[in-house]
Amino acid sequence: MRNVTARLLREEEGSTTVAAALFIAAFVVLTLVGVTTGVRVVQARQAAVAADLAAVAGAVAAQESDDACKAAGSIAKANHARLVACEIDGEDVQVSVQRKERKATSRAGPEAVEDAATGRR
Repeated sequence: MRNVTARLLREEEGSTTVAAALFIAAFVVLTLVGVTTGVRVVQARQAAVAADLAAVAGAVAAQESDDACKAAGSIAKANHARLVACEIDGEDVQVSVQRKERKATSRAGPEAVEDAATGRR
């Protein structure tokens, strides 16, 4: 038994196959981690874009005296997202949307203009 064990430890036959199998397994695991991370990043960006577009649509509707949250909701739905929250502050609109399991919040409205006489916004 001792000779068989010693002989197996000395021989290198088949070691390349084992090393290749380990390399392939590591490569597959790293590839899966990379793909999963990429999918999550894309989903987060899609939710952010849906929130940005919904907020802009809501702000435009608020400036036109229309229902800002209704406009934001329809744009969110067109981007396969669900409007979770909508707050109107004058002509500014802040929305939160959920797309799949990702949530995003965005705010839009007219740019604050500095008053030349007072120097205030």
